[in-house]
Amino acid sequence: MKTSKSIFVILILIGFIACKDEGRLGPQYDVDPRLVGDWYNFDTLGLAQPSPKIALRGMHINTDKTIQPLGIEFSTGRLALIESGNVKHILHANEGLLVVQYFAPPDIATDSLYYAFESNTLILTQRYFSNTYQRTSLGAYLATPEQTTMVVTIDSALVRSPTVSTVVPVYVSRLQSSQLQLNAVIPNGVLKINIDSFGGVGNYAIGAGNGVLMLFSGDVGFYLTTDSLSAGTIDIDQYDEATGRCSGRFAFTVQLPVPPNDPQIIRRLSGGSFSAPLYR
Repeated sequence: MKTSKSIFVILILIGFIACKDEGRLGPQYDVDPRLVGDWYNFDTLGLAQPSPKIALRGMHINTDKTIQPLGIEFSTGRLALIESGNVKHILHANEGLLVVQYFAPPDIATDSLYYAFESNTLILTQRYFSNTYQRTSLGAYLATPEQTTMVVTIDSALVRSPTVSTVVPVYVSRLQSSQLQLNAVIPNGVLKINIDSFGGVGNYAIGAGNGVLMLFSGDVGFYLTTDSLSAGTIDIDQYDEATGRCSGRFAFTVQLPVPPNDPQIIRRLSGGSFSAPLYR
């Protein structure tokens, strides 16, 4: 009988300890309800060349302990989720401490930030920086609509510029009186074309180094360019400074500079077209 009573007491103690531990650890996994929702601010880019001046920094904090990146759907100027963005997982979000974990190839990274609220703003502070975010909501109008499109076939894959981005995804810069540059964001990369002797609507050769394809894989970047043997062409079909628009077509081949005896890495871009805002 004493043995049965001892076992019963032990079970009660185990249950009490488990409940006590659960109460202690519970808040660690609860998301502070004040954090939940949509937050944004604008960064000033400060590029020397004529270009977009601001970029969005936004996040959608969920009750399911995830943070999704936000961007602008530039065709409407409205806030939207970046569906292909890197989702962060919340490890702790309470009592002024936010700990997140995310994939930063080739590793898993963990960030710890302190948070505080002032009026309708969220202040995130880390060791070397502090950012202030405004509360907003998906679909909010945040930017002037810009019609930007770019499509190209790279080898056999059809590639398009994103419809939702943190910065205008396709734009043209008039660098000098005789220089024009196309800039386009693509999935996991960037495309650039330079025209050295621009004189208006017409056909131009893409010379050595003037066609660039940057591809990113994790924290590794590949910089492929045209050379003197693999040039291409770009047709400027519209160039209108009054309306700030430029459009055209292009095709060219790029390769990764490698030692003579190494295998060549070549990408062929064909059927490219774009329509974008013009910055001068």
